[in-house]
Amino acid sequence: RQHNMPEAVSRSLAIPMVMHAYNIYNNKNKALQGMESEVTLPDLEMMTETISGAGIAGEVEEVIMGFLSSMEMEIDWNIMYGDFFDSIYIGQPADLTLRASNQVLNKATGEMVESAQRVVVRGRTKKIEGGTAKQGGKSEPKTTYEITYIKIEQDGETKLEADKYNFIFSVNGHDYLADVRKNV
Repeated sequence: RQHNMPEAVSRSLAIPMVMHAYNIYNNKNKALQGMESEVTLPDLEMMTETISGAGIAGEVEEVIMGFLSSMEMEIDWNIMYGDFFDSIYIGQPADLTLRASNQVLNKATGEMVESAQRVVVRGRTKKIEGGTAKQGGKSEPKTTYEITYIKIEQDGETKLEADKYNFIFSVNGHDYLADVRKNV
């Protein structure tokens, strides 16, 4: 019997194990099922500025709250076929959704339960790698996107949302750019 995390296990009793399965959908809500072999989600690296001066013993790389460096997402495909070409967004935004089911252990009962995860990204196609030609093998082309928006949900709850064009950076419901938007 499988359970949804919020009903089955408190976070303090959960041990995340593996991503059980996932699928990725394009902006037409079409599943790209069986086409991609792996998705590399964006790293979120805060922008920094070197600060020095009176009252500081040296330099500090100060984080600029809510501002992110360039974010990339990469999809590794099995071969160039069908949906591979639909994943190329030139002049229009890529709007991709990854839905996953994560296998989680309930420490109290030893039972495995499933936890839903959803990652929504928007951006533009930045790079298209053709892969290789290999008889009887995968060619492994890649599509790389410059990401300007990301939202990560766990069991229906938004855990992180970053929207560069709309000055939003929210973690666990706290929007770190709310005052910035208000001030400017």
